[in-house]
Amino acid sequence: PLRLKWWPASMAQVSANGNGPVHVCAAFNVDNERLPDFCEAACRLIAHAKADAGCMRFDFQQELGWERQVSSEEHSLFMLRQEWACSQDVQAHVQSAAAQRFDSCLVDEQMLVCAPSLSLFGPPLRDEDLAAMAAENRAARESEAVCASVPSQPGRSNGSRPTSASSGSRIPRPRRSGVGHSHGSAGMLQRASSETRGSGSGNSGVRARARSDSRPLAPFR
Repeated sequence: PLRLKWWPASMAQVSANGNGPVHVCAAFNVDNERLPDFCEAACRLIAHAKADAGCMRFDFQQELGWERQVSSEEHSLFMLRQEWACSQDVQAHVQSAAAQRFDSCLVDEQMLVCAPSLSLFGPPLRDEDLAAMAAENRAARESEAVCASVPSQPGRSNGSRPTSASSGSRIPRPRRSGVGHSHGSAGMLQRASSETRGSGSGNSGVRARARSDSRPLAPFR
């Protein structure tokens, strides 16, 4: 069954802009057979949400027909656009009885063909905000480039061990071909295999993410 895990556990992580407004955009791909039920549930949610403290905007919008539309004969795309005075107001709305009932209706009545998509935004950016953002980013990149171009100092670095022949360190010799080489390769494979097994689910998670990242993305699907 579809599970709605689309709201963050705490809106404290959204307070990057202090106590400024928070804009919420949520996309719903609604099964057309359940479209009347979704619209009625949305009406009930709007009536309660607009009465919540800090609500500055709470509107549902339906996608228009165009060449690359997401909607199809089977489902319709709806966008819920919200604006709240601060992140605490968003958190209070998410925990309200009306919002919880809406989420339950989406799941229990199987109104959606896939999980909702959620994005959180700050207030609109002014010209000076964009200019300051560009200047800060450019300065940071220039600073990184300067640091990368500084050549490393020759000789011994702090805390490093001497690498000269007088230190008594051995210079590794290339292995001879034949049995000895194959034995060494087998040893490396055995060690790599044991390390892979010992790493547990960590590497499997990396491989799973690599496979998922290689797949093409589809909007809101």
